[in-house]
Amino acid sequence: MCIRDSDAFLAKILLQSQPMLAIAVSGGTNVALTWPAFEPEFILESNTNLISTNWLAVPQTPVPTNGSMTVTLPATNDDLFFRLDKL
Repeated sequence: MCIRDSDAFLAKILLQSQPMLAIAVSGGTNVALTWPAFEPEFILESNTNLISTNWLAVPQTPVPTNGSMTVTLPATNDDLFFRLDKL
């Protein structure tokens, strides 16, 4: 994920008529990706190309905090796309 002072990301995903929100927040040299903890059976995956089918699981384990699952990743200058995929 390429981080600049003005970068932001917000996604709303609809799953079985129940809205789910994934949020990415940059803080210093890290990026925190957060989603509701009521969906723990999801795995966070990343890819450098949205069209590719070769998504890879993010190696960090999500940490439950305040009703959410959070993964903190180091910020890079690479463009990365993230998705939550059902296990």
